[in-house]
Amino acid sequence: MSKKTEKIKSFSEVYKGASLNSAGQLIELVGKEIILRDVEFSELGSYGEVAVVTVEYDGNVERRHTFSSVLIKQLKAIQPELPVKTVIKKRKRYYTFT
Repeated sequence: MSKKTEKIKSFSEVYKGASLNSAGQLIELVGKEIILRDVEFSELGSYGEVAVVTVEYDGNVERRHTFSSVLIKQLKAIQPELPVKTVIKKRKRYYTFT
C-alpha cells in the first residue's frame, strides 16, 4: 500500500489577510527600510484590533496588516506625521519601529 504524498499548506499560505485586503503581515518586512504612507485601524472579531498599513519599499506599494499591540500603539502615535521612513526590528519577543 503506497502512501499518497499530501502537500499540506501552512496557515500563513492560506491566511494572507484576504478579509483585510492585505498583501500579508507587516512583520514580513523586518529589517527593510520602508515608508509608512497611510494606516487604518479596525476591530476584527475575536482577533482584536488590527492596523492595515500602506507601505512603500523597494519600489512596491502594498497594504500590510499587523495585530501587534506595540506596532499599533506606535502607529497611532505617528499617524498625524505620515509619511514616515522606518525599519521594523525584532526586540526579544516583540516588534518595533526604529
